[in-house]
Amino acid sequence: MLKRFYCMRCEIMPFYAVRVGRKPGIYETWKECQLQVEGYPDARYKKFKCSEEANNFLSQNDSRTSIVNILGVKKTTSFKIKEADKSHNGFKSTLNMKFIERIDFPTAPVVYSDGCCLSNGSNFAVGGVGVYWGPYHPKNVSEYLDVEQPTNQKAELVAACRALETAIEMNLPEVELRTDSMYTIKAMTEWIQNWESNGWKNSSGGNVVNKEEMLRLSELCAKISVTWVHIPGHKGVYGNEQADQLANQGAQKII
Repeated sequence: MLKRFYCMRCEIMPFYAVRVGRKPGIYETWKECQLQVEGYPDARYKKFKCSEEANNFLSQNDSRTSIVNILGVKKTTSFKIKEADKSHNGFKSTLNMKFIERIDFPTAPVVYSDGCCLSNGSNFAVGGVGVYWGPYHPKNVSEYLDVEQPTNQKAELVAACRALETAIEMNLPEVELRTDSMYTIKAMTEWIQNWESNGWKNSSGGNVVNKEEMLRLSELCAKISVTWVHIPGHKGVYGNEQADQLANQGAQKII
């Protein structure tokens, strides 16, 4: 007769330990665990037979924070939070947006967006947008910038829009959007408030450029909590480099 030996600490039911996910903890079914990790970048989870081993897994220090810091993300103790009621074209909402400069450990799923414009400023300019969630992620985006008079700034705004659209499609309540475009961040967290109150006129009295893209991004921000994080471009930050590559590939696609 084949004899089976079990550890006295092991229970019959499996234990799914989620160390990094939407809600870390121990779950009794894969379905519960899957809800916490599916679509969550760099999720950390594992199946155990022993509740003690599952708890040990949860208590381990995760190296993700140090990896993020090593990649060159700017660290500072300062941060800014902007919240404001918005109304335009009959659309009313309360924007729940934050702009932070310090990164220790993300509290929401992370997505990178980037836009590019080849031959920027010329009549032959073509643009592309890239959105990077993770390796082979189904929501990664590489698209041609289908707009009139493409520019780098317009590409950055559209890329951020596509990032939020994919996050909303995944039913995420919040997201950390990392971009190397300070123009996009300031437009959404600071400038747009003054422009709306001034009838979309800039300080010189002229029309604000990229109004349509900003209104589109503003409406998306009303549907999901956004934490804006600025990262240095072309400095070896892996997610940013991947988004940049997707954007450049998109610029070369034929509509």
